[in-house]
Amino acid sequence: MKPIPSKQPEAASRSLLLGAAALAASAWFVPVLSWAFMPLQYLNTHLHEFSHALTSIITGGQVDHIEVASNGSGLTFTVGGIQPLITSAGYVGSACIGAAMLALAGTEKGAKIALRGVACILVASMVFWVRGDLVGIVAGLIWAPILWILGGVLKGRTRIFAAQFFGIAECLAAVQAFLILFNYSLTSTQDTDAKIMQSMTGVPGVIWATVWFVISMALMASTLRFAWRRMRG
Repeated sequence: MKPIPSKQPEAASRSLLLGAAALAASAWFVPVLSWAFMPLQYLNTHLHEFSHALTSIITGGQVDHIEVASNGSGLTFTVGGIQPLITSAGYVGSACIGAAMLALAGTEKGAKIALRGVACILVASMVFWVRGDLVGIVAGLIWAPILWILGGVLKGRTRIFAAQFFGIAECLAAVQAFLILFNYSLTSTQDTDAKIMQSMTGVPGVIWATVWFVISMALMASTLRFAWRRMRG
């Protein structure tokens, strides 16, 4: 009789992943942790701005350059294209990248593709568009080889865990951005993607912030469940 594989390693891996994600999320509220997790913020900002740039190209626009600042913020300078789609693409796009990492990371081979795929995205963005703040440039140059190397060096469940962690951290970073965006939409005159969308469409920025938040959460939940099913299979 074929032995039934134990679910204990799988359950432990899930608990560790969710614990690490919770620790990353707590950085939103604990200043010391926010510094510790700043590298993840840089990664999120790079992918956020890449999503703006890619959507600009897809919709017929042009990208002048991307700036990633030392405080973790970013800007993408574009001309032409379909502006409502370009503006929405930052938060939704970075969440989609995180969700894709989660979906792929249900297997060891998929986890390798996820890690190295994001490394390739960073390289393309750095070559064609990223300019400006030195810290942002250095962050991109560091993250790309790290993700590529992790995709090859790590094996088995460790590789899967790494890909799922970066995927869920990317989704959570996007959720964090949505929460900040929601607050700005209510209380601040500072330009945000939601306020820009409000000026273009007449739909309140709070609505846009909420829609992007819901999309991000739905993507994270559904793709994480899908990845865990693949691990069981």
